[in-house]
Amino acid sequence: MRLDYSTVDASVATIQRIGLASMKVAYGVQFNIMVGNDRHGAEADCCGHNCTTTNGCATQPAGGYNCDAAYTVTGGVKKSSLASLEVLQARAKLAIDGMALANQMFLQHDFDPYCEAFRIPSIVKEALRRILSLGGGQFNIFGGDPDLYPQLIPFIRFLQALGLNVNLTTTGQRFLMDEQYTEDFLADPPHVLALSLDDMTLKEFQILSQLKSSEIRAHWEVVRRNKDLVNHGQVMKALEGIHALTLLYERCEKDEQGRPAHFLPLLNMVLHSGNLGHVYEIVDAVQARFPGTIVNPYPNQTALARQPGTYTPRDLELFDEYTDHAIDLTLAGGLLVPRIHYWVFIKTLSNARRGNYEAWRDGVAGDRSWKCYKNGTRYGQIGKFASPDDIPVETVRLLKGAGGFPNCFWPVRGIVADPNEIRSAEHFADYNRRGIIELGNTNGGWCSSLMPRLVSDLPNLERGIDDESLIPNWLQNRADMIGF
Repeated sequence: MRLDYSTVDASVATIQRIGLASMKVAYGVQFNIMVGNDRHGAEADCCGHNCTTTNGCATQPAGGYNCDAAYTVTGGVKKSSLASLEVLQARAKLAIDGMALANQMFLQHDFDPYCEAFRIPSIVKEALRRILSLGGGQFNIFGGDPDLYPQLIPFIRFLQALGLNVNLTTTGQRFLMDEQYTEDFLADPPHVLALSLDDMTLKEFQILSQLKSSEIRAHWEVVRRNKDLVNHGQVMKALEGIHALTLLYERCEKDEQGRPAHFLPLLNMVLHSGNLGHVYEIVDAVQARFPGTIVNPYPNQTALARQPGTYTPRDLELFDEYTDHAIDLTLAGGLLVPRIHYWVFIKTLSNARRGNYEAWRDGVAGDRSWKCYKNGTRYGQIGKFASPDDIPVETVRLLKGAGGFPNCFWPVRGIVADPNEIRSAEHFADYNRRGIIELGNTNGGWCSSLMPRLVSDLPNLERGIDDESLIPNWLQNRADMIGF
């Protein structure tokens, strides 16, 4: 499909179609609402799953990634220690107002220098300015497992009343356990429901996708009683995600193409050694069974934990092939999350490092790739302090509820300078525009990563490129593949 940048109007349409920027998401917040207190009173993520690389058993290999919210990592968190709905609402309003202000400040002070530095053509520049000026905010409800938050639906309603694009990233477990929740969800769904499909083979998906939701639920009950599999978080999440999609497709209102009429289903898919060999087939099977569902595949980001990448040389070749496929599919309007710049940047990084196995392996896993704090961000995060033992328990007990700190979901010790919750929109805007740069470079610096949502749009990507030696090749690839 032709990429048309001939006029500002044409550029606005092209930019949004391939995901370089969006009026739906000119700025955003990723909010970990599932921060509670562990048995010692320290902050930890509340989740009912155990996603690790050590949860294998006789019938199933271990999961493809580690999550800090796994209950074997946290030791368990009481739901009673989560922040109240009123506290979440207050924090959310401050946060999204802060990111709207950060976006305005970016346009006023940083946009022109950015466009000059990255050689953005004048017509594309004016199209980007229009999109970011007129665009709204996205709010990604994150965790832990937000399904476990008792007042999740009222929180979604509150965010929708603010005019936000609401994204719920969760496991789908509650659809198996709470009929009222299902009814309330269908009455007031978020704009996007993001579930997981990380550790499921093509054969497993094909079998499960032929079942009714009641049959998948019966299978889930059997698996839940298996003492080995119940501790395998990725297996449980994939099963719960397929059940949620099946149930919702059975019961929701659909459009003429059989797609959900009032929300967009999305499947996150961490790409690792266990699924790289059949990712094409899984994505095709998902979209054949669940029309309109989009898929968000991305490489396992071990750099967030300061760990080397996990891809073998063969994995890297398979991932490079899939990168080419993702670029072609995005340009053609296929059902991937549209982020053409994300895939073209990964291609640039891979081409630059393919002569050095370890550098290439670690690069696609996030090392020396992109940093949210390099020049500030327009997609802020709220979560824990810096790590469970960085903030005194006595201080935690004085807060209005656990969480509420301007900080990454994947925190590193010592990065947040003081134990201050988000205080005002101005505070959060300044933190994400300037404070994050200073704090991110203290104590050895935050990790780099390639988490798609945080990379977000083209300006965020380009301003956050960590390895500046990549920029000349990036600009050439942008011209060749994106058209300017």
